[in-house]
Amino acid sequence: MKFSGRRAEAASIVVAVVNRLLTLFILSLLAFALARLAPGDPAALILRSSGEEPSPAAIEALQVQLGLNRSWPEQYLIWGWRLVCCLDLGISFNGGGRVAAEFLARLPATLTLTAAAAIITIVLSLGGGLLSAWQRRSWLDWAAWLTAMLGASLPGYWLGLLLAYFFGVYLGWLPVSGYGQWQQLVLPALSLALIVSATQIQLFRARLLTALAEPHILTAQAKGLSRRQVLLCHALPRAIGPNIQALGLSIGQMLAGSAIIETIFAWPGVGRLAVESVLRRDYPMIQAYVLLIGFIFILITFLTDLAHAWCDPLARLSLRGEIDYET
Repeated sequence: MKFSGRRAEAASIVVAVVNRLLTLFILSLLAFALARLAPGDPAALILRSSGEEPSPAAIEALQVQLGLNRSWPEQYLIWGWRLVCCLDLGISFNGGGRVAAEFLARLPATLTLTAAAAIITIVLSLGGGLLSAWQRRSWLDWAAWLTAMLGASLPGYWLGLLLAYFFGVYLGWLPVSGYGQWQQLVLPALSLALIVSATQIQLFRARLLTALAEPHILTAQAKGLSRRQVLLCHALPRAIGPNIQALGLSIGQMLAGSAIIETIFAWPGVGRLAVESVLRRDYPMIQAYVLLIGFIFILITFLTDLAHAWCDPLARLSLRGEIDYET
């Protein structure tokens, strides 16, 4: 059955929500399986942390206590049932604290870091893209392209180490670790944003140049509007819609990449907690990290899709089924 107008728009949103819930279910399966595929027995690691070699009987007793003696399907069903019915993410193998409580304690630091990196990314991508499109084929355009290529080719951890050494150790301008002051946020946020900004600048420049070649914008130029008016008033609104979707993906990328940056700069976020949990084979914490970061990523992309449809009339008409946006 084919819908039109508001019904088609509502149906498209429902389908999008169902698809994302299915994605979240598949992600929970992957999180559960990948945590257990890592070598090492959590029970043995916990007992060895006391400094003594554990006996097989002690390892078996702790496995029973942690529920690791059950089969994988049984463990997954128990974990999934508690998660769906009680929003219970489980108890950490190390320390015995609630996983949800530890995540809520660390999550503000990660969200602060990601938000700061997102603001830097927006400023750099909009500014760099507009500058490149305004001064196309000039030395500024080539400089922006070269900077973007260098930024895209450098691994995030390497860029973070370079920034920490140059601005923190060599010049001594900024601290390379700590949390609580804005100076301590600068280097990790820059490290997280510069990699993503490189791609965003080139993408936004390409969108602007494509918009500048559209017939209605060429007509505006023919009517005598200045290049600045055409770029800011006509091309920018047309190009910014698709870039919102790319920005949503970039924010998700920054969330996923925050683990390495948080470890380098000793930032007390959930990414650093995940790295520590992997080293200790803390299954509940690893599962919760993958699932919650995946949920936040899916939520961000869903909201950016809605924002794109709101900003771009063509995307909104496509959502309603009145046109094919791709053509």
